[in-house]
Amino acid sequence: MARDAFNSAEVVKEMANVVPVIVDGDMEQSTMEKYGVRGFPTVKFMNSKGEVISELEQRTAASVIAGAQNVVKKSAPIRPSKGYVPVYKARVKLEKALAKNKTTDVLEAIEAVEKACKEANHLGSDFEFAQAERAKVNECAAHKLDEAKTLRESDAAKAKTALEKVVKEFPGTPAAEEAKKLIEETKA
Repeated sequence: MARDAFNSAEVVKEMANVVPVIVDGDMEQSTMEKYGVRGFPTVKFMNSKGEVISELEQRTAASVIAGAQNVVKKSAPIRPSKGYVPVYKARVKLEKALAKNKTTDVLEAIEAVEKACKEANHLGSDFEFAQAERAKVNECAAHKLDEAKTLRESDAAKAKTALEKVVKEFPGTPAAEEAKKLIEETKA
């Protein structure tokens, strides 16, 4: 849905009149239970008190636009914070990068989400999502680094290649920094 309906320019324009919240069902179980979410994706419109006033049956761009317009007609408009649009765009960029499964793009998108969240003083679910994805990338990088270290004992050339791959695929991660140091040690 993030790639389709929520990526539409018309949807983004209409969503400027409401305050969209994207909830990660795996990380926010209490929110899921509170609002009776049982399937994904679920789109609910709420008032400023957090009461559900409408729910979408269809998940197309047209239904999201119509739903947002309907909610705005029924209630006093609420303006999202100034920083919402950059946070939302960064989140969409991260989800696209995750779908492509290219680590360097994922890391760049994580940086964009974290930066937008900090600038908007929005350290909620989007920031937590980016942090969780960063942790996954760091874990994967650490695993690849461990594999390269193991290779050092049996094949120095393959180990160097594996270390260089960690640096290239996981730039800026602790594992990449350690891999750089290990590469330098082998030169000395």
